[in-house]
Amino acid sequence: VRRAIEADTDDKRLSISIRELARRAGVDPKVASRALEGIFPVRDREAAGRLRDVLLGVALDSGKKTPTEALHPVPTAKKMPRRCGNTDAATSAVLINETTTEESMLIQKQGISPEAREFWALQPEALAAPTRREQVFTGGEMRVAYEHMRAKALYGGLLAIIGESGAGKTTLKDLLVTDLAEAGDVVVIEPHTQAMEGDDKTGKTLKTRDLNEAILREVAPAKPVKRSMEAQLNQVAAALSASLAERRDRKHLLIIDEAHALPKPTLRHLKRFLELKNPAKKGLQRPLLSIILLGQTELATRLSPHDQDVREVWQRCEVVRLAALNKGLAEYLRLRLGSAAAAAFTPESLAALVEILTVPATSSTPAASFLYPLAVDNWLASVLNHSAGFARSITAENVVATYESVTGKKWANRKGAAK
Repeated sequence: VRRAIEADTDDKRLSISIRELARRAGVDPKVASRALEGIFPVRDREAAGRLRDVLLGVALDSGKKTPTEALHPVPTAKKMPRRCGNTDAATSAVLINETTTEESMLIQKQGISPEAREFWALQPEALAAPTRREQVFTGGEMRVAYEHMRAKALYGGLLAIIGESGAGKTTLKDLLVTDLAEAGDVVVIEPHTQAMEGDDKTGKTLKTRDLNEAILREVAPAKPVKRSMEAQLNQVAAALSASLAERRDRKHLLIIDEAHALPKPTLRHLKRFLELKNPAKKGLQRPLLSIILLGQTELATRLSPHDQDVREVWQRCEVVRLAALNKGLAEYLRLRLGSAAAAAFTPESLAALVEILTVPATSSTPAASFLYPLAVDNWLASVLNHSAGFARSITAENVVATYESVTGKKWANRKGAAK
């Protein structure tokens, strides 16, 4: 039986059968049916992205609009009850950014209490934001992402680093900038993105003029910016060429943070920045600029190969996704807490921590891990605070007690918990 689902918007209709959508996206027909109603799988971000891509592709192929609600479902925010008291930081944690169908796993920023710091003999920099190279975790796939970034800085091209909030994108970027500054052979250009939003109604979009100003501010700070776009691009090319003439082995790297909020026109214009050449020369020559984009998972949708409006970008853009820590969790603990404190965590306690930050698999979706540095740090601080003053080792029971204190839920009632 073949049933077509039609989504209505502005008197235009978009239709695709459940079976066809399931086949193209590689999901169960039940999951496809829910997606056509605007309900996407929160436990499998990859499947949700494929579903959005297929729906967007169908809309583009047919020249019709796609329902905004279906392509960009907004998760409902929900908070858990706060617990009073300021002696135990773990009791004040509340759930953030939780959807109605997702397990409680992401908590607010936690600090290690003085009592816990003394009990576990932690150094002052434990779980603090890295300020030195040796404090940055580069194990596992983090090293792979960093090497991709460094290669683009040295040899040119366009790269997108995509990861969940707290996955370590900005930390890797800061490490790269530090290393490049020490080497002194790459000029790094970072436009201001603090107030950047996807549209001018909610904030300020990052436009091509802003990129021109950022480049000139770095390589030619004394020169005023020209008025017309044509004059600006010529001015940028001339400034980059002059910078290269001063030192032939010099490179220029444009890093755009929060790139998932880039408007489509600015995305399209990135190709033109990649193609900037010395205006005084003709023919083949080395590009003047390489580009790295840092963004959350929405950036993958912005660079979807089904969106023909930005095909000149996604055909040239290499994409690297930051993976969860998973097997690198023990190594991460040793770096962030020190060997002695990390050794206090038993294998069973680490397994319990992994379970907290993992959405269990279902019949139609695989398990999804949220073992990203920021989320892990917050839970580590909570567990250390909750367990201080007891035994010198942290067991699975300590992690379970922390979970119940933080969320106000019983461990046995967790979705997917063993019976």
